[in-house]
Amino acid sequence: MNVTPNTHGMTGTHVHDATGAPDGDRRPEGRPAVSARALVLAACAMSPALCLPLPASAAAPVAGPAAASAPAVAVPAAGPEGPADGSAPLRFRLRSTANSSQVNGGAREFSIGVDVQSLNKGPVTLVGIGRSGPGLRLMSADDSPQTVQPKERVSYELRYRVTDCDAVPRKDWPVPVRVRQGTGRRVVEVPLAGFDRDAMEGGEGSSATVPWQAAMAGEVCRIF
Repeated sequence: MNVTPNTHGMTGTHVHDATGAPDGDRRPEGRPAVSARALVLAACAMSPALCLPLPASAAAPVAGPAAASAPAVAVPAAGPEGPADGSAPLRFRLRSTANSSQVNGGAREFSIGVDVQSLNKGPVTLVGIGRSGPGLRLMSADDSPQTVQPKERVSYELRYRVTDCDAVPRKDWPVPVRVRQGTGRRVVEVPLAGFDRDAMEGGEGSSATVPWQAAMAGEVCRIF
């Protein structure tokens, strides 16, 4: 029994007829041996589609059912902490330093130093602090960018002109801190501790404090 390619390109089994020998015995007809390689080549010649090479993706081994569907996950490289998130609240602490009052060309003015400490997780860029208000005109406008790291402090000097002593706010008046983020800006209003008026006037001091702007304006208006 010899195996030969069928007409459809599949390998099948074909039984050849047996012929009788002159002496009456029946024995298979003698044929030359056909190698398996010859059979494969013959099948490929008759139906080339059976012998096309597999694509690389089909030939690659698959570890399991999840291996074909699991997407690649990008893992960010470790590095320094990035800037503060644009949607996260910004936090600062303000502390007043030296202050003074004077008359400049007949106008009542005072100045106060303010240290700004960043309480944020990443670096932030400051572009100024302070504002004008009722009875007060902000004369300083330091808008040069300063990038501060977490817990770091930067110093500003606020110089005000008192335009109306009676109109100055008498309640807490937070200091706006302006921060640059991307192409825009954010403003955070931060409280600044008040002053003990008795101590400012040379007294022994008391437990009562006056909002910083009211104390400074009151001093300059009282003296001048």
